[in-house]
Amino acid sequence: MNSLYIVVLGGLLAAFSPTAQATDTLAEQIQHCKKITTANARLACFDAAASLAKNTANDTSKKESPVKKVYSDDDFGIEDIKIKQAQIEAARPKRLVAGLLEFGTSRNGKYFFVLNNGQIWKQVQSDTARLLVPKDLNTVKIVIRRLAFGAHSLKVDGKKRSVKVARLR
Repeated sequence: MNSLYIVVLGGLLAAFSPTAQATDTLAEQIQHCKKITTANARLACFDAAASLAKNTANDTSKKESPVKKVYSDDDFGIEDIKIKQAQIEAARPKRLVAGLLEFGTSRNGKYFFVLNNGQIWKQVQSDTARLLVPKDLNTVKIVIRRLAFGAHSLKVDGKKRSVKVARLR
């Protein structure tokens, strides 16, 4: 039993000796371990090499390597377009408030709206909500809000219900 401890201790000393520490790459460490003939010493050396590999992997994962974008001729000048699109998106209004000139329903029961700014909006086919619009259209204000994925919702100002709409003109 004591001889086992001596062999393991000898293997650890061999693994952490100045010659073993002088091997600065993992491949050299593994080559050094292959030359050891005693099983326990060899195992201890390979354990040390595995620890070195783990520490090396942790060090390389902490360092962020700069990612270089490869540009082609098709990308030339595209950054200007992307900047302009971002500026347009930032300047785009989130809602529209307008007066209602005309209001009606189509043959299939969907609403259409003619606004005082000349725009015409229609209720989309998937929406089945109903609106309560006052009889006097001169005082009615319509609020159209931009939704996700290019959709829009229209509601009569002061009312809670809204319908999904799409612009015709």
